[in-house]
Parts: sequence; structure tokens; C-alpha cells
Amino acid sequence: MDLTGLQFGYSNLPPESFGTSFNATELLPRRSRPIQTFRGEAPPASFVQLRVGGVSIAQQQVGFDGIYEFVDVNLPVGQNNEIEVLIFDRSNLRVPSEIRTVRINASDLLLPSGGNIQLAGLGISGNLVQDQLFGESNSDYNGKLMGFYQLRQGLSNNLTFESSLQAIPGTLQSQAGLVWRLANPVILSGSVGNSYGKLGYAADLDIQLDKLDINANSQSLPRSFRTGNKESFERFNHSLEMKYRFNNKFNLGFIARNRQDDTSTASYILPTFTLRPFSTVSLNGRPDIDGKYLFNAFYQPNFATRLSFNTYGDAYLSDLSYKFKNDYQVSGGTEFGSGSAPRYTLGFGYYPNSLRQLSWNVGLALREGEVAPIAGASMQVLPGLLARLEYQGIPSRATSGNFGGFGSDRFSLTLVSDLSFARGQITPANYTGVTKERGAIAGHIKVEGAKGGFDLSGSNVTIIDNRGQVMGSSQTDSKGNFFVGGLPEGNYIVELEPDTLPVELSVPKTSMVAQVANSAVTRLDFPVRAEFGVAGRVTDVSGQPVAEVKIELMNSAGARILSGLTDKFGLYRLDGVPVGKYMLRISTQDILNGNDALPKRQIEIRNEFVYNQNLQLPISAAAKKKQ
Repeated sequence: MDLTGLQFGYSNLPPESFGTSFNATELLPRRSRPIQTFRGEAPPASFVQLRVGGVSIAQQQVGFDGIYEFVDVNLPVGQNNEIEVLIFDRSNLRVPSEIRTVRINASDLLLPSGGNIQLAGLGISGNLVQDQLFGESNSDYNGKLMGFYQLRQGLSNNLTFESSLQAIPGTLQSQAGLVWRLANPVILSGSVGNSYGKLGYAADLDIQLDKLDINANSQSLPRSFRTGNKESFERFNHSLEMKYRFNNKFNLGFIARNRQDDTSTASYILPTFTLRPFSTVSLNGRPDIDGKYLFNAFYQPNFATRLSFNTYGDAYLSDLSYKFKNDYQVSGGTEFGSGSAPRYTLGFGYYPNSLRQLSWNVGLALREGEVAPIAGASMQVLPGLLARLEYQGIPSRATSGNFGGFGSDRFSLTLVSDLSFARGQITPANYTGVTKERGAIAGHIKVEGAKGGFDLSGSNVTIIDNRGQVMGSSQTDSKGNFFVGGLPEGNYIVELEPDTLPVELSVPKTSMVAQVANSAVTRLDFPVRAEFGVAGRVTDVSGQPVAEVKIELMNSAGARILSGLTDKFGLYRLDGVPVGKYMLRISTQDILNGNDALPKRQIEIRNEFVYNQNLQLPISAAAKKKQ
């Protein structure tokens, strides 16, 4: 149900057992671990797509830290075994560069013995803000009073009871069921529900042996069960999937399914497989929930060359690309089938590894004798802000409407903002780095006592917890900004590696302690000081160098901050001098005669080393040696 109102939750389990977030979902998820949140790493600025049962249900562009996260995904019944994450290179959204499968265990539904979860809610049906602003309404009883109550109890480590009541206008819905671990690899879950005077059921069987996986489910909801509408269709889904892993490079299985909903039906038995015969070749195939077969083949003989072939039902896509050593790339592709005329493309582009550099591509598309240009560009226009433009004179069916942005199938603009607000300052960040159960650390290298102009990029910032484990890391940008997100609440040591900083900068402290709170960004800056120096020569009245003369540098308060001795050539050098005004003089310990006037001079250090600060003694070198 969609509800605008209040939720109340209780559990005797520790908070870290649940995956909570700011999203409009249950306070305490049904599963004992946050398995409905999918998080991973991918190339920065690439696109990732979450596919369940062969159907895309969510997509996003990866931030600059290379982390993607799909939060609180509602998985359809019986499809927990069919979850894939597709990764698309930012320069090619037609075909994925990688496909990852995600495995979810039915045992995540089990609570420990004595574990108790209770959840209740009361409010108005629907999303009031969305309904009012956008005029959206998906129910006849939106805006009416609703409520629910859920109870889950761990009867033993192998048996969990769950039940719920839901009051909506016109009926009281109820459900009760069990999750039972029959044996160590065998999990059975089932429930029976009542709605509008009709009974429905759902059951799942999950068996995970060493090399064999079996997943079966059966769900049946009679007419009018969901909405009370007698004209609605019966909904059912019965499926069996078996998969055998011969080794890490080959698995083979099948899916048998018979399903029906309000809009479609499907009945099929089709194979599934994953095969990697060589390190350069990858093949996989499986049907989606409607029986359309998805086949993906990748061949990458070396770093520069990549060939891919993908099918979705009767639609076929192929792509060949070659990347030169200087980051230029040439590519060609085809699309045909699905009742449409074939589309051919040829392109040339520049794709540097750095997001700060401009990536661009130009080319031509051909379909039914029509020739039209294609072009695109992407670049980090500001620290924390990536822009991507794309124009297709003949739109590709593979990317149409899949990846958001502004515009149409022909022209699109996508902006990715990785910015955080901490202590009144905007810092480049990652939009997934701060959640209800996670916090972040943001800051920058603060140069004191000097004007800007330093390149502060490339310094590693490492976050270490109280057990000595590295929890995250980042590199500073050219302005010295850094951001590390996804940190649990607690105290951390933040270490800075200053090796890549300009030699003129001195770092008084390379480690600090920061406290991170959930849903917040902790600000932490590393102060550095610009230090330069002064150099010159000491001579006597005849211009001869004087050795072993002590030189002192005094600040405006008359305190000595540095000193040094001249060498046999009369040369001296004082390093590590902060920006400011000073007096350079001969040490009073070298006075030959109390009435002698020792040389001194005023100097000012700005943003550079000061040379040729020469001093002349009022005596000869010979007289100095006699003393």
C-alpha cells in the first residue's frame, strides 16, 4: 500500500540487523538483513541498470567515487533468483560492458530464536504530495484512512512466524505464514491471505547444495483479491528453476514457468547458462519473466578491442570497438529485428581516462537509406558536477528512455551532481554516501598564509576505524577537496598522505580524529602552511666570503625563528620559512667589537623563495679568523 502518515516499529534485535533509509518504505524491512539494497563498484560516471526477471526496474549513473546503490528494491515473488546488474560504459549505452548476477538467500527471512519485530502504521492512502502536485492517482480510495499491523516472531533459529493485518476502505486484509528451514540447505516459506472475502496463497522453496541450486515458487490470487473488482483477472505464477555449476566458468540449468496477470500470460520451459570458455570470451542467456530470451556474448581479445552481441527476444544488437593508445576510439554497431528496419552506426571519439577531460564522439547512423549524424560529449564541468550531452539523428531502440536525463530520444542532457553541504561549504561528494544508517567525512586541504595557485590534487585520504580497518579512501581534487561516504556511526582516524603536495607546503598534522553521525556530513580540514626560504652570501669589507658566520631570521616581534651558519664560500640558506615579514641579521654572538654595527636587512616572503639576500661584515675575513 501507499500511505502518507505515521509508522511505529519495535524490535528486540540490534539496529544493525536492519537496512533502514530515508526512502518511503517500511521502518523495519521484512528480511533480517538489508538484502533488498544492492550496492557495488563500477567505473565512475558509468551507467548501471538493475534487472529483475529480465526486466529493467531501476537505473542510475555512477558517481565520481565509483559506487552505485539501489535502495529498498521491492522484489516480485519468485524472482529472487533472477537479479542482474548491467554496467554500461558512459560512451556506449547500447550494450552493457559487464553483467553481474546477484544471489539472494531465502534464509534471510529467518529471525533468530526469540527475535521479535512489530510494525504498525496509520495514515491517508496514497502519496499526497505526488497526487496533489502531479495529479497522479493509482487507486479509487486515495486520500482515505488506512492502517496496518505486522508481527514477526522467531519461534526457533529454524522457524519464523509472520502475520499482518491491513485495513483499507471496504475490507480488512489479513495474512499469516511460516518460514521454515527444513534442513541446512533447504528453506520453505509459505503464507495464506484473505482479501475481499477471497483466499490466496504464496509458497517458495529454496535449496542450495554445493553445485546445485533449486528454486520453486507458486502463487495464486483469485479474481477481485487485490482490488475487489470482479472483472479483474486471476493472477498466478508457478515456476521452477534448476541450475548446476560444473565449475566457476560454466553453469547450466532451466526455468519452467506458467504465469498470468491482468495484462499478459506466459508459459515456457527455457534453458539458462553462463559460460566462460576462455578469459577473453563470456556467454550467458536466460528468459525474462514473459519468456523473451536474453542472450549476451562478449569477446575481448585485448585491452583495446571489444566485440559484443546481445539479443532480447527477436531484437539483435552488435557492437565492435577499438581503442587506440592515445585514447581515441573507433566503433561500429548494428540493430535489427523486432519488426523494425536495421540501423547501422559508425563512430569516432576521444575517451580519456580522466573525467576532468572532455570526452567526445561523432559519427553517422544509417536506416532505410536515411543518413543522420550522431554526436555526444561528457566532462566534469565543475568539481562534483558531470555533464553529458547526446544527439542521435536516428534514435537507437536500445537506449530509448532507459537512462533518464532531459530531452527526447534524439537529444538528451544528463547532469550528475556529487555535492555535499558541510559547515556552510559545498564539497564534491557522492549522492549515495549519506543515508539514514550512514554518514560521511568531507573536507579540504586548507593553505594558510599564502594566496591560491597550488595544485592540491592526488593526495590520498584514508579513513580507519578503531579496529585498524580501512573503511574508505579518497583522493583530493585540484582544490584539495575530498569526500568519503557510506561510513557507519563512530569515531575514525583520518590520515593524509602529503607525498604529492607541492614541496612548498608543510603539513603540521597528517592524521586527525573525526566523529561520524548517521545522516550527516562531518567537516574536517587539514591545515597546511606555505613555507619558502631565504638564501644569500656573507662577505667582508673586501668582498671575500666569510665562513661559519651565524645568520638569524627574526619575526616582527623580535623573536628568532631560524638560524644557520655560512659555509666555506660564505653561502647560507634558511628553509621552511612561513609567508611574512622578517629581519635578517648576523647573530650577536659574532660581534667582534661591541661598537661594531652588524649588517641587517628587512625581507618579505610572499609566494616564492627569496634569493640574493647578501650581508657584508664591517671587518675583514682575516680579522674574523683571529677572533
